[in-house]
Amino acid sequence: MIIGYAGLVITILMTGIIVATSGDPMLCVLVAIPASVSSYGFLQARARFCVVYGLAGVFNFASIGKKTKVTDRDARRADLKRAFHINAMAIGVGLTYGGTLYFLLF
Repeated sequence: MIIGYAGLVITILMTGIIVATSGDPMLCVLVAIPASVSSYGFLQARARFCVVYGLAGVFNFASIGKKTKVTDRDARRADLKRAFHINAMAIGVGLTYGGTLYFLLF
């Protein structure tokens, strides 16, 4: 959740700078990065799922730092599917935000 809020603050600050300075249109592409990072944070918190762990095939329900390998093939496939789905949504949000900002300003 902290990553979501940090990315949101950076996105808002970058948007304010772009609007205030009538900046370079390429900055709209760059603002998609913190918008995507913010989306990653909020989507993972909402899903209660870590994309990095899902891609790595591990889980942690014990003490902090103790990782356990996912051995069930169907569970591993489901984790990968969920991780790619969250990736696609987060990147889509970032690109949509950057594209919308570009078309509104330039």
